[in-house]
Amino acid sequence: MGSLQFAYTYNIDPANPGSLVTPSINDRNLGPTLTDEVTFGIDQGFGADFAMGLTLTYRNIHDIPEARYFVIDESGNTRLATRDDWVQAGTVTATLPDGRTVTKPYYDLRDGLTPTGGTLYTNGDRKQRYLGGTLSFTKRLANRWSARGHFTYNDWKWQIGPQYRKYDDPTDTVTDLTGFADENSPYYERSGGNKADVFTGSRWSFNLNGIYQIAPDRPWGFNVAANVTGREGYITPPYIRKAGAVGSRNVQLAAIDEFRNPNVYVLDGRIDKDFHFNDLNLTLSVDGFNLLNRNYILQRDRNANSGRFFQPNEELSPRVFRIGATLRFR
Repeated sequence: MGSLQFAYTYNIDPANPGSLVTPSINDRNLGPTLTDEVTFGIDQGFGADFAMGLTLTYRNIHDIPEARYFVIDESGNTRLATRDDWVQAGTVTATLPDGRTVTKPYYDLRDGLTPTGGTLYTNGDRKQRYLGGTLSFTKRLANRWSARGHFTYNDWKWQIGPQYRKYDDPTDTVTDLTGFADENSPYYERSGGNKADVFTGSRWSFNLNGIYQIAPDRPWGFNVAANVTGREGYITPPYIRKAGAVGSRNVQLAAIDEFRNPNVYVLDGRIDKDFHFNDLNLTLSVDGFNLLNRNYILQRDRNANSGRFFQPNEELSPRVFRIGATLRFR
């Protein structure tokens, strides 16, 4: 028992753990995140069955909520912790996936301050700026074939204000949306559920799909279709978990987008045949997914203290075929 020690609490006042009143407070003026957006689009047709389009988007996201820590100071006053209350408590060292050894500082509250276990949840002055463009085309069904596709590129960045810096824990962390505190740091969103350790977001993506009718005027005619998708690989930032006065944090070991999973390119296909019986239509089909059978890495173990550091936790499913039958009635 002598080796046990108290670490930290969440939403419990350590000075009064039996209290039924939460030490956390929502700002009485707390409001929703607001988005201002301007979109410009242009479409142009070429001939009777082909059109192209360009869409440009500017988005400004502001009034983003954040949590600020409450502490009790030497005078017994309860107040918000500011950046001046944090002092370097030590460093962490790890070897990155590319073989480099890095040492990063982490911070903790200075002596004399006691966390209440609560936070103030309020709208901060951070902003997100999104600039994106999508180029698309559509080939309508004519001469036995049709196709459509798009390519999208975006630049989504954080813009950090002085209020956020005033109350921010200076430890570089990779935990959730509040962890990215660097000016002009790219924006990525953490997934939930069984993908809670995945940060989604690609600067570019594309899709191309089409169908070709083989002998549509013959009884044995059938359709062949294909779909190709691609996107930039998601970031996979390595970290080391470190406990402190206000909780466990994932100390960031490299730039947020320095390490990425491989870019993903997937080819799917389909063959189908329609049969007509008066008011009944039967469609028999064979679908193929991931036809190139590429096992792209989708998720890795990012904890540098793990015995499986940077080993795959999830890969794209192997090639799969599906046989289907669809009945339709008029």
